[in-house]
Amino acid sequence: MKKILLLSVLITILFLNALGQIEKPISKGSLWVGGALDFSTDKSNHVTSDGQITVKRETTIFEGTIDFGYFMFNKFSTGIEIKYFIKRIDYGQSITTSDELIIGPAFRYYTKIGVFAKGALGLGYYYTGAKVDPVKFRDFLWDIGIGYSLFLNKNIALETFVSYYELRQTAIKIAESDNEHRGLNITLGFKFYFSPEQ
Repeated sequence: MKKILLLSVLITILFLNALGQIEKPISKGSLWVGGALDFSTDKSNHVTSDGQITVKRETTIFEGTIDFGYFMFNKFSTGIEIKYFIKRIDYGQSITTSDELIIGPAFRYYTKIGVFAKGALGLGYYYTGAKVDPVKFRDFLWDIGIGYSLFLNKNIALETFVSYYELRQTAIKIAESDNEHRGLNITLGFKFYFSPEQ
């Protein structure tokens, strides 16, 4: 019975949201703030052709994102996105840690039903290795994608976002030691919206 009731409430929220019955504060002058958290862990082994395990590795990554913005025009907002990563790699006999901070502008365009397109740029720093003399990198990140804001009421939205990203890490002191990463990312988070009438 509880499952049927919960499913009915969810379908009703989705239906009303799709029809635009929940007022969406995506007009000029509105503000939004939000964030998302991500945690992942991975275990991997390097296995030689004769079946011997030469390297065991366990990776743990924590990522936090905070963003806020302002609707300059109806349905179009610009804002700032701050990403922070902590990475820990345990090789069994040694542990490597790294910290990464990326800050940059983000742009969004919303449709009436809550679908939005988003693009973002970011600059930052990446530190890895020993705490005494870490290896330092400069970061450049861009991503672009599409998402959906499920407005639970006129101020709170549950958002999911799928994006393609490219990240380039350029070593500050070590020549020819750049890293490039690219791929797809799926994010789930909350946004809080405030309209000027409130």
